[in-house]
This record gives sequence, structure tokens and C-alpha cells, in this order.
Amino acid sequence: MNQSHWRIRAHISRQVVGRLHELPAEAARRVRDALSEEQVARARGDGLAAWVDMVDHMTVCNVVQDVIGSEANIAYWEEGARQTYGGGFLQKFFSTAKNVFGASPMATFKRFDWVYSFSTRNLGTVEVVTPDEHTAEVTLDGFPADRFRFSCYREGTQGSLRGIFALFDIAGEVTVVDEDEARGRVVYRARW
Repeated sequence: MNQSHWRIRAHISRQVVGRLHELPAEAARRVRDALSEEQVARARGDGLAAWVDMVDHMTVCNVVQDVIGSEANIAYWEEGARQTYGGGFLQKFFSTAKNVFGASPMATFKRFDWVYSFSTRNLGTVEVVTPDEHTAEVTLDGFPADRFRFSCYREGTQGSLRGIFALFDIAGEVTVVDEDEARGRVVYRARW
């Protein structure tokens, strides 16, 4: 398989690059110093509906994770998700889910499989189960962990899931409850 087989929507990669200035000054400088202008440009993609090669996206994401560490990386993705869910491509989807299904994150978590399939190509599949009215378990399976740094992607997805709570002004947590890097599999539990 060539590298272009794995893709992510450009708006996701673009928000990672576009928010580097939000990092603490020293961290932002270190990330910029580690990336060439060409790497940043490729990660930005071109056009609203464009896809970005996952190699280009993960090049930037890995540097961010290396510089700021795991917890800050999850928070970086959480804030990016808040901004993405509040505007752009997915705003209408999330607004509709909130208006139709009420002021609970449940409907949004239930449709995270659709959001994931809309946003990625050949990066695994997502399944969501809801064992009770305040819990959603989100399983990502089949991520190509032999090609891309799994810890970085796992943290990004965890932060993106945490960002859902901001849509509803509800406190919640998202934890990793099971992980198998060899299979590219991780199970997240969201509780509110």
C-alpha cells in the first residue's frame, strides 16, 4: 500500500497546524523548529473538503506530542475538537443532534462512528455501545499502528471525544479502558 492509502480530512489536520500558536511560546517555537515549511504546508492540505495523507498529518502530530507530552496533547485535541464541533463541517451535525435528541451527549457519542468514517479513510473502524444513559464505550479497531504512532493517535481521539462534553456544557471524562496496539485497537469509556 502506498502512503496515500491512509487519509484524514484536511480540516482536522489544518486545525492542528493552525492552533500551534496557542501552545506555550517555548513549545510552539520547538514545534516550528522541528518542522519544515513544506511539512506544515502538506499537513494543511488544500480546500475545505480535501484529504491529507496520514503521513503528513502524523508528522506534525508526533512533533506536537513529543514537545508537549501526553496529557497536554490530549488537552490540545480536546480544545481543537471544541473549536471544530462549534464551527465548520461538523457544526450542523452536532447542532442537529443536540436539537433533535436533547441536551445530552449520548446522541453525539452514538453517532461518533459516522463522524469517524466521514473524517478518515482506511484508519480503522469505530463502534459505539451505550451500556447506560450516562456511559458510552467507543472502540477504535484496525488502526494501522504498524505505520503510525499509536499513542499519539489514541491521545488525539481521546481528546476529541472529551471535546463532545463542551457542546452540552456537561462535565465528563473519557478514559482508555482497553488497548491492543498490535491490532490498532483501543476502547474508550465516556462517562458524565
